[in-house]
Amino acid sequence: ELNIKLNDSRGRYQNIEARLISLQEIENEVLGKDVEALNNWLKKNHLTSAPRLSGAIQVTSGWEQAVDKVLGVRLSAICVSNLDNLTGDIEDIKQSELVLIDNTTPGHAHKIHSQNTLISKVKAECDLTAFLTGIYTANTVSEALTIRDSLADHESIVTRAGVWIGRNWMSMPNQKSARSGLLERRKHIEELEEESKKFKREGDELEQELMAIQQQLLASEDERSVAKRSLNEKNKSRAEEQAKLGHAEAQFRQLKSRQQQIEQELDEINNQLVSNRAALDSAASLLAEAEGL
Repeated sequence: ELNIKLNDSRGRYQNIEARLISLQEIENEVLGKDVEALNNWLKKNHLTSAPRLSGAIQVTSGWEQAVDKVLGVRLSAICVSNLDNLTGDIEDIKQSELVLIDNTTPGHAHKIHSQNTLISKVKAECDLTAFLTGIYTANTVSEALTIRDSLADHESIVTRAGVWIGRNWMSMPNQKSARSGLLERRKHIEELEEESKKFKREGDELEQELMAIQQQLLASEDERSVAKRSLNEKNKSRAEEQAKLGHAEAQFRQLKSRQQQIEQELDEINNQLVSNRAALDSAASLLAEAEGL
């Protein structure tokens, strides 16, 4: 039963790892992590481990598609500590859409925003005010269209499904784009990473438990072998003793039989002696009588 649980846990872990690797490959491609020129530039500027916005942002559940649509390529932005120090050779990067966000700029976390704004549904280490100001939220397209006419030129509305509407324009989400769903993919990756850790931990625990049982079985087998060897030795000794006892009993029976035979012979001899003595006594009497004549 433990082997079944272990195999099941390993199977789930392997399936999750396969899905995780697949999603990470898509994410790496979208974020440009496989672009050599970009990687070299990041390494040169000590930004290899710098967080990406997609991994440093928290979005109210259900609004991921909306934020995904509005921020777009900026979700792959690299959060840096000072933009002024990174502009020297930045024009050399031409194979990737590089976006940098200065995370030392005071963020909007300290400001209070209306609940029907997109920025109110986002928490990030970087200041996203410039990207999200003036963007309101609506649950559906119908709801958004009812307030479209009241929008200023710089304002817009985005729905949960990622339909983005301005005063005189509308933009639909491209579900087939690899970049689409980056936040949901990142969320899914994080969930899979947790599941992977869980099943890895569970598998390790089951494996340790199985190893402990196997060691106990080996110890029990050793004890069984020792006990069996001791029993065999005792049985052998007992057999030898039984053989000796059998031999002694046979000798005893032989001696007993011989004793009985000798006692019978002695009885016969005694009877013969008695008979002979009687005959002698009779002969002596006859002799005495003959001499008296």
